[in-house]
Amino acid sequence: MRRIKQIKTTNGKGTNMERRGLTHCFCFILLATALLLAARPINAQLDPAAPELTLCSGSYALCAAATCKLTGQTFPGTEFPEAVCQCPVLPGPALANVNGGNMQGDCLPPVDPGSKRLGVWSLFWPNFNIPQKVNGAWRENVRALPHNCPSIIGNEQVLFGQCFSYSCRNVRKINMVLIADCYCPAQQISDPNKDQFAVQAGQCKESVCTQIPVGAPFIVPGNFCNKEGCSGQNGQ
Repeated sequence: MRRIKQIKTTNGKGTNMERRGLTHCFCFILLATALLLAARPINAQLDPAAPELTLCSGSYALCAAATCKLTGQTFPGTEFPEAVCQCPVLPGPALANVNGGNMQGDCLPPVDPGSKRLGVWSLFWPNFNIPQKVNGAWRENVRALPHNCPSIIGNEQVLFGQCFSYSCRNVRKINMVLIADCYCPAQQISDPNKDQFAVQAGQCKESVCTQIPVGAPFIVPGNFCNKEGCSGQNGQ
């Protein structure tokens, strides 16, 4: 069984900053798992015997810090607008809901119906530095701390991409970063008791909230952006 790599300090001790950083790391991992469980994909097959989360090996798209654009279409099988999000492709393993999104019950990569080429799934693994497009150019290892976006800006409801366990295609390399186009439903917060949703995009800038960031209907507690966080990728 694969386990999340443990983060240790020398002799179980460390500076106050190190201990606070580690606390925020573990809080983030717990929060990220909660995000997945709270944001059950809209096409989930309601099979009570199926595991909620599965660990898939192989490459996957990490859309947690991505922004999206509307395609002008309705996402197939739903009433939601369709969004396309450019997401970096990373080596696995990663968490999936193989009975949710438009996955087919296993981790086998999707096939692009147009090109017949293999694609990847948009999955999740706790990650604090994620390749992102910054000022129009793709960069590696960009900080991706969780923060909240308001559900309404002005009089308009804010859209976010719900991409967990949806298919991605057109895998290619731009500026040394492997990326894919992930298609997923764009949603709004429907719970009147919630006025925010969680994102990792935008390097903690609220301006990202109007760019259809990938998110989840969950509020990030506290303020990760003003605290010592984790360093490295995949929590390392």
